[in-house]
Amino acid sequence: SMSTLSIIPMMESAKSRSIIEHEYDQLKLPDWPTTTHLPDNMNEHTWRDAPYTDWVIIVNQCLEFPTHRYFLSQGPRSSIYFRTLFETELESCEKLENCSYIEVHSCCQGYFELVLDYVYGNFIEFTHQNVVKICKIAEQLQIPALFEDAIEFVVGSISSYEHVLLYLNDSLLLLVHDISSKCLDVISMNIDAFLHTSFIRSLPAHALIAIINNPYMSIDIESMIITNCVIDYLRHCHSVVYKEDFTKLVEYMQNINFEDAWFMLEKAYEFGNVKILQIIAREFAHNFDKVDMEAICNIPPLVFGMILKIDTLKVDSEQEVYEAIKSYIKNTEDKTEEQEQSLWSNCRFAWLSLDLIIEASNNEKIPDSLVLKLFVARQKLYELKELTPGYPSKRIPFSDTVEMNIPHFRGYLYHLGTSGNTHEYKNPFIHGRVRVYCSSSFRKSINFLSRNKIYCRTSKCAVGEYFCVDLKDMWVQPTHYSFRHARHDGAFVLRNWKLQGSRDGHIWTNIRTHVNDDSLKEKAYSRHIWSVNCNQKYRFFRIITTKDEYIHACSFELYRLAKCK
Repeated sequence: SMSTLSIIPMMESAKSRSIIEHEYDQLKLPDWPTTTHLPDNMNEHTWRDAPYTDWVIIVNQCLEFPTHRYFLSQGPRSSIYFRTLFETELESCEKLENCSYIEVHSCCQGYFELVLDYVYGNFIEFTHQNVVKICKIAEQLQIPALFEDAIEFVVGSISSYEHVLLYLNDSLLLLVHDISSKCLDVISMNIDAFLHTSFIRSLPAHALIAIINNPYMSIDIESMIITNCVIDYLRHCHSVVYKEDFTKLVEYMQNINFEDAWFMLEKAYEFGNVKILQIIAREFAHNFDKVDMEAICNIPPLVFGMILKIDTLKVDSEQEVYEAIKSYIKNTEDKTEEQEQSLWSNCRFAWLSLDLIIEASNNEKIPDSLVLKLFVARQKLYELKELTPGYPSKRIPFSDTVEMNIPHFRGYLYHLGTSGNTHEYKNPFIHGRVRVYCSSSFRKSINFLSRNKIYCRTSKCAVGEYFCVDLKDMWVQPTHYSFRHARHDGAFVLRNWKLQGSRDGHIWTNIRTHVNDDSLKEKAYSRHIWSVNCNQKYRFFRIITTKDEYIHACSFELYRLAKCK
């Protein structure tokens, strides 16, 4: 909005309403009208066709309002702006001409006369359509009484879905922060009612960021619901989102679906957002078999290199990686020699066939240092059955089935956390192989898969609290699952809950229901394994309470069938 006035913040510059009223009493001014309607005799206290006017307000260079300095600057409804103007000893153009030139937003222009009526002591009727515009004028002219009355009207009517949208749109347009912040609070507390509407897409990016970060947010900001909301917003509005807003919007994103990765790639690469590029690279790696070479050639070298580094790259053999790099280098332009060498360094040559190793050794674009290293590694494979220290290992061999070892609680997640039992267990979340989120976490939700004695629980004791695991590109049809209680004193052991599965993170199927289940003993870090009757594969699994209880958790495991989608 355009404004030629220097606006002083209301809370810092304006005297409180009580002080203004006290000054008014001391001045012994005439009584002001107290009726709740416009008086029949408008000339008693009005600016309309009134005699003895001594100041003209010119609005937007087109509307003139003859007024009285007395009414503008004195009394409980007066304007601090005009009072300051009249009381200053400095001579100004305005004083010499006895007029003020004021610019207001075009949508506020038609309500200026209502504000003057209010200043002269008359009743002003707020409506859902005019209240934000009037509030903006009151803020601009620094009329505390009117500003407070407008805010009070908004607060009293903001619970309506239609009203909150109207108020938010007007306040964002006119930059009335006091109203927009109240609207964002209401939306955050009732976010479910707004997520599935086109309203979210109509917001400026900074407003959506404010909703996500609002302390009244009714959904965990790390949940897939928020992630999907942000992705939908960026899909439809990404062309008008700037770098700073993009960075804030994607801050809490932990996963991006393969279908969304392509359009996200362009913005993430443009803005140099390494975090999102890594998530996108992981998604491409998990779906590498679905991407044709022509599409791969459209991926920047930096991102292609990220994809090739990932252990879970979905290929049948390292030969596919070799051929992909060779094709990429042949069919893309604007690559430096350094970038080409960096791409070749991601190929694990020791695992190639002998024919391809000979071909690689004769390829002038593959650095001699890599060729030498591959021969050394190959020799070590035959002699020691292992690779030289620091040399990339073979990619994780995901088999169709994962051996179930109940005594040691080694199941599918253990398989992911140990890269096929090749090293000690590390939380698979850390390497991006799964995602963990919860309804309300008191500690980091990733500790749900820690397998260590780390205290982690939901922050609310309520029905519907949950911990959820997203297996990403892997789908599991378990026959058993286990769960470990996470308290050193054995208190607050879970008794009523469900294990649920989902294919999309939205529609959930009950796999097993527990009612007053006392399998978990009331002792430190107790653990139990349950059998389940699961008739299909799922990507998402969650434990959700069915009574007012906390979930204390530091281990979760699935057993039996684990297979790529």
